[in-house]
Order: sequence, then C-alpha cells, then structure tokens
Amino acid sequence: MQYTKGFQTGQMSPILNAISPDCFLIINNKSRKVINYLTDSNFKQPLTSYAAANEAGRALVAQLSSFMQETTKIDARPSDLFDIYCHWLVAIKKHGGVSAVVGKKIKTENSEVIVTVPDDTVEKAGSTSTADATEPRQSYRIQAALAHIGAKMGFRIWVPRNDRQNILALIPVDKRGLFLDELPLNYDDVTIRTIEQIDVIWLKNRSMARAFEVEHTTAIYSGLLRMADLLALQPNMDIRLHIAAPTDRREKVRQEILRPTFSLLERGPLYRMCSFLSYSAVEEMNSLPHLEHMNGSIVDKYEDAFADEED
Repeated sequence: MQYTKGFQTGQMSPILNAISPDCFLIINNKSRKVINYLTDSNFKQPLTSYAAANEAGRALVAQLSSFMQETTKIDARPSDLFDIYCHWLVAIKKHGGVSAVVGKKIKTENSEVIVTVPDDTVEKAGSTSTADATEPRQSYRIQAALAHIGAKMGFRIWVPRNDRQNILALIPVDKRGLFLDELPLNYDDVTIRTIEQIDVIWLKNRSMARAFEVEHTTAIYSGLLRMADLLALQPNMDIRLHIAAPTDRREKVRQEILRPTFSLLERGPLYRMCSFLSYSAVEEMNSLPHLEHMNGSIVDKYEDAFADEED
C-alpha cells in the first residue's frame, strides 16, 4: 500500500477510536507490545498490520474486561482501561519481556532520538538455534538472493572477496558478469576497506544505490557497525541501508540498532537510515516475475522501517 508509507497505526488508530471506540482500539507502541506479549504475536507498526492487531486486541480486551473493571473500580470503557493498563505495564511497571524492548528518549543538539542498551538475557531461550543450525548455508543463500535480485534489475553487484566463490555458485551463469572484482568508487582507503566488507551492494554506474548486511549470529551488531562506520566516514553519502535477518531475530536487531553508539551518529540515528528485511521477504522478492522491469524501489514494499516505529 504505497499511500500508507509514513502514516502508521499510531496516527490512524486514535482517529478510528474517536469515531467508533467499541470497534477500534488505540494501537500505539505500548499497547502493541502488550498485545504481542500476551497473545504471542508479532504485530508491527505499519498501518497494514492494524486490522489484525485490532482484532487480537479486542479479543484480549473482551477476556480482560471483567477483571479490569473489578480491579480498578473505574467506570470506563474496557478499551480505555486496557490503554491505561498498557501504559502502566510498559512505562511504569516496566514488566520484564515487555519493558525490555522500550527505549529511552535522548535529546541531541537538533532532535530527540530513541536509544536502548540491550540485555542479552531478554532473548527467548533457543531464539538463535534456527539461524545458527543452518549457518552458513542459509546466510549464503540469502546473500546470493539479494545479489541476484539486484542483478536481475540491472545493478552491478559487489560481494566481499571471501564470499564470492560461495555466492557465485548460487547465481545463474548469465548474471555473473554483473559481479565486480573491484569497487569503482573514489573514496579514501579506509572507506573503501569498510565498503568492501559489506555483504551485498547494488551499484548504478559509479555510485552505490543500496547496501545489505545479512545477520545470522547471536551478536547481530557486526553489520550495523560496518554501516555506522561507513556513515561516520562519509556522512554525506546518499545510500539506502538494510539489515536482513530471520524474522525471529527482528526484535534483537531493533534493540541493537537503538544502542547509543548507533543512535547518536553525527548524521542522525542509524534506525532512520537502515531498515529490516526478513529472510522470507528476500526470498519472496527473488521469486517475483519480471524483476528485470523493476527498480530498486521494490525493496521499499518489503522493508520493515524502524523509523516508522520509533519516530
């Protein structure tokens, strides 16, 4: 839904709630986190997720309505009591798995940004087992898929020299000629060495269009560090940045990208310039017909933008 980009549930749901409070919940960061936590769901901030989040939230409110009214003794709509409860649980009580994902606002010279210092104990037990058990085969497959998508759209492709043999083995022969042996960029040696380590880069002519890091390890932040280094070295660089990871690693990526190291960059917080791509989104893009007639903006339809959630 191209016309909904930047217009998220935090802006729309209060309007719908004001029109019909019995049908539409207010879904903001706090209520969404509580709904996700109590229903074991993974609803996101984009407007396209609102209908499902609202349905799950209304079912939850229906289950809790009697308890909330008996406990609080407040004569209010159950949905309003739930909104109050969500604020209390997340912002006041700071309940374990819910509050752990809420960041702190830091004022900078020109704006206000969100930061977190992740607690490694917050991750669910076993959350890395799927990714680690299939590494390196799965990460190479996703890396190759990202390279193949760009190649089919006519971009020239860069992958690190150490990965090239494994990646090219997964690329159709007719696309291998688009892979570069050297970067055609006019930067200093330190910048070039930083760029050379990025997992996949799409280039048009002599400029970089998009850069992708494929994360599969427990630490997550190695790719984020490379992107932060790149922006620190070249703060005026115009490039789109993406982190690809398994869906169950999305929250860990979010926690890492909100670290002060990445949120207090001179150019602005990294979460405003770098988005999340799930492995399934990458695979779906790679299976699209007629990619050769598309351009890089197709990624925008599949990315999960942290800025939409935090700002």
